[in-house]
Amino acid sequence: FYIMVRVILIVLLGFVIISCFPSPYYRLADGRILANDRKIFIFENKFYVMDFEIDNLDGWKEVIKSIFPHLKHNILLLKGNLGAGKTTFTKYLLEEMGSADGVDSPTYSIVNEYNTPKGKVFHFDLYRMKSVEEIQDIGIEEYIDNGFLSIIEWPEIYEEELYGIPYHEMKIENTGSARKISFSSKND
Repeated sequence: FYIMVRVILIVLLGFVIISCFPSPYYRLADGRILANDRKIFIFENKFYVMDFEIDNLDGWKEVIKSIFPHLKHNILLLKGNLGAGKTTFTKYLLEEMGSADGVDSPTYSIVNEYNTPKGKVFHFDLYRMKSVEEIQDIGIEEYIDNGFLSIIEWPEIYEEELYGIPYHEMKIENTGSARKISFSSKND
């Protein structure tokens, strides 16, 4: 009994001490931790989310320079409404990766292949796909397994298939005069 009381007192004392000193981090309701002066979220000492707002094409280059060092998984999901800038982002990302290939939207081809010094990059557009089976029929797993990076636009229909697999996600919101962008790592 006395040991339990001592443990409770120590925990309470620790809580009081921690509450008295301002932290450089704030814990959000969903468990993420926000660093005071940065747009980087840290979760269990791992990079989690970066947020940006851009209002011109040069802003994409700054976004890419910020996220490129953190691009460690071979899958990147791009989410955003029509005209949000998913293909524009892909164009600038491939330029940063050293690709000389022209970048087009894979809306009708479903998948485009690009060469970079680090390996093949596959760019998917799943907007017109009706089922996971249809996506598997195009051989998406083989592309993902054999490419340096697979960029997937409109990934919502396929996202459950990535359960337990580490990947990145970029959400792009067109606010009219600007783009709000959120880049994160999933299943680390």
